[in-house]
Amino acid sequence: MTFRIDEIELEEQGWRVQFKGLDGKGVYARLITAPDGCGLYVVDDGDITLRKPGRQLLGADEFRISRESTREAAMRCVAAALTSLGWGPEVNNAGRVVAQPVGDES
Repeated sequence: MTFRIDEIELEEQGWRVQFKGLDGKGVYARLITAPDGCGLYVVDDGDITLRKPGRQLLGADEFRISRESTREAAMRCVAAALTSLGWGPEVNNAGRVVAQPVGDES
């Protein structure tokens, strides 16, 4: 199973992510955070004109993107979260696995 992040934007209501790979399947979905960047939620697409949270993926104590983060840093944060949920690895538009930054091994 893989996922691909297509778009990430900071809005007044928090971060919004468009991606493919909901639950590790080839399903398109939107994710959002709370206005302060905490928590990660699947958007309730019952009415796609509304921006309301649906299923919580990670709580405020488990996930946070600072409003001051760059889009790239925010994307890495979301990618790490989705990978931790077992939905990875992340792929690009060509279907190739995106190399994850190597962490400090010490």
